[in-house]
Amino acid sequence: MLDVGSSYRDARHALRTICPQRRPCDAVGDDCRLVLADGSTLPNVYGIGLGTGFRPSLAMGCEPNFSGQANSLWLYQNDIGATVWRGIHED
Repeated sequence: MLDVGSSYRDARHALRTICPQRRPCDAVGDDCRLVLADGSTLPNVYGIGLGTGFRPSLAMGCEPNFSGQANSLWLYQNDIGATVWRGIHED
């Protein structure tokens, strides 16, 4: 999770907010891409690990009623790695 109100300046020097001001948020979406406060993602910026808030999908073997995070070397080497690989090759 990123700090509330984290921001940066993009290539055009516009200020972009990563998390909303009032609550903490997950840093990445289902595709492991960094999510901004407006819901858009940054191209070619990916995050993995517990600090990102990534939540594995049912396709990755999670239980249907589980909504938390999972930390597994197997996930990183297989499903999460494949997700990032697909994203890199789609861009």
